[in-house]
Amino acid sequence: MPQPRSYLCRATCPEHCLFYFYRSGSQSPDKLVVGAEVKGLDASIESCYSQLISVCGNGAISLLESGVSLEDAVVPGIAMAGSEYQFCAVYLLADSFPVMVALSRKLSPLGSIEEQLEIATWCLRLVHFATETAKLLRRSNSGKRMKAYLELSNYFVKPVRDGIKSPQPIAEDDASSSMPLFSNRSMRLNRLMCLYEKMRGQSGERLVLFPVGVLTMPGREVAASEDIRNLLVRICREEGFRLDLDFRPLVVFPKLSGWCVEKPPASLREQYLRQLTAAVEFLNDASIAHLDLRPDNVMWRAVGGESDAAVEMKLIDFDDAALFDHPIPQEFVSYVVDTRDYRYPFQEGDEESEQLAAALHNQFFLDAAELWLQSEVDHFTDFMWDRGQHILRTLKEKGGCSLARSEPFRHVTGSLVEDLDTAALTAMPLKKRKTDSMNEW
Repeated sequence: MPQPRSYLCRATCPEHCLFYFYRSGSQSPDKLVVGAEVKGLDASIESCYSQLISVCGNGAISLLESGVSLEDAVVPGIAMAGSEYQFCAVYLLADSFPVMVALSRKLSPLGSIEEQLEIATWCLRLVHFATETAKLLRRSNSGKRMKAYLELSNYFVKPVRDGIKSPQPIAEDDASSSMPLFSNRSMRLNRLMCLYEKMRGQSGERLVLFPVGVLTMPGREVAASEDIRNLLVRICREEGFRLDLDFRPLVVFPKLSGWCVEKPPASLREQYLRQLTAAVEFLNDASIAHLDLRPDNVMWRAVGGESDAAVEMKLIDFDDAALFDHPIPQEFVSYVVDTRDYRYPFQEGDEESEQLAAALHNQFFLDAAELWLQSEVDHFTDFMWDRGQHILRTLKEKGGCSLARSEPFRHVTGSLVEDLDTAALTAMPLKKRKTDSMNEW
């Protein structure tokens, strides 16, 4: 039998990776056992992470394919940038999700003798680890081969987008700046993940769909990750995302099979409204304005039997959310006003001054949803085209207070109509969309 051998071989971009080389018929000739990522003198260690997890993650999946156990499908890596080194490792969770952890602190070969010895120690550990991995591969190659792949059928992948709704950068005095830094390149990802962590800390799991992790889309030039890249690109395209995906963060959420966003049947509307009220109260307690709260971003499902039917609910899509008293991007407000998108709590004139996120923005949707549920109109967009501005004006006149939160669920009659100051509200005919800009919804 040909003897397997390890060697330092070809570059994948500027990186050099340690491969285990095995000549045996049609079997794949090499398995990545140690990865590396090298950046320039002006780069930071953090700038290595996205490619390192792609290269090492692909290697870990390749090991699993070869028959190595999930616990042993681990690929260490070295990040090198400027005058710093850091030793990391990538391992796999269920469904072959790669996760990267730091094994060492940042070290400099130009630093103290202790740092230099620590670098030497970690290099020896990686050599030993590569040798042990080669032994595992020798044993697994003689046995049954496994098929391993990145399994995303139970997950939803959403790219972190750019655009006019991009939130303000995190200020130094921002309370959320004490949260972990998730990316040195994407302030949107930092803001989004900090908001999720703030809500998670207040036990919002029952009402909010939280991400399970973040992937980074490999670039086209990362040859070792071509299969993973093609899979992620296909999934994003199928979901309708038409962004430049190279090295873009992808937020991974559990897929809610059997949940829906349509208007609930009459028998479930009271339970739907009760859950929605609890969700808005949770947002207000967390001092977070969702800013894109509408039925499309409210996932729900019926639970229980006919006699005790109830509704479970989770809010999704916090891309545009902001902390209370933080400025809302003026481009966002102007876009809503210019396109007359009355699903959002802005009116003509708001684009001329700074708008701060507030509880009113959550309350607007709660009031609008209650009136929509009590109407005969199926589509929320059609309902808000006629009535959104009136609801907003009435809410602002009341200082942001609820229109009828103390009343039980009922049809729009009596005192509530007087509260809205127009008996014509329920009789008002629905207009058709009259501007091309409405199609941008």
